[in-house]
Amino acid sequence: SDGMIDVDGTEGRLLGKWRLNGVKLQTEAASVALQDVECDWDPFRLLSKELHLLDVSVKGLDVVLLDSGGETKDNSQERITLPEIAVPVGIIVGRFELNRAVIRQKGADTELLAVDSLFLALSAHGDRISVEDLQLQTPEYAVTLRGKVQFADDWPVSVAGEYRLHQEGVADVRGALSLSGSLEAPEADVEILEPVHVR
Repeated sequence: SDGMIDVDGTEGRLLGKWRLNGVKLQTEAASVALQDVECDWDPFRLLSKELHLLDVSVKGLDVVLLDSGGETKDNSQERITLPEIAVPVGIIVGRFELNRAVIRQKGADTELLAVDSLFLALSAHGDRISVEDLQLQTPEYAVTLRGKVQFADDWPVSVAGEYRLHQEGVADVRGALSLSGSLEAPEADVEILEPVHVR
């Protein structure tokens, strides 16, 4: 039913390392399926007001976006107000890894987004988040990022990393990128380090 979660199998213990198999979530907006989820965390860190996820692994994420059937409101001219967000406890993610994820529209033949892998390590305290390592790999591109974001005021951001673009039959394009300023008025800098050689 809508908003309900079905799980085929479970292993481990809640206060430690656990595993879920065949997770399915159905909502009015999307149908979500997860082949396998593993999590190892330190519950004793809660005594220090920290949620410490040591290792989280997700395999086979399939998201199908459903047609709501209603009229879509055009908000393209409306100014987006960024909310102020602060987590009540510190959050530390030592290692998060996602292998193979697909997002598609119901009834469509093509995928909206396909992800081969995603690796993430971060920490969050109050309204600040620090990304120690983010590695995203898709069939068309790869991105590695590190930086900080504050979820207050105009959301100041300082992020830097590398990218690689891939197209069949063409040499890869590699470069560096950075994002500074704020998310309301970001300043992006993209540099090509290895351009395509035209033959």
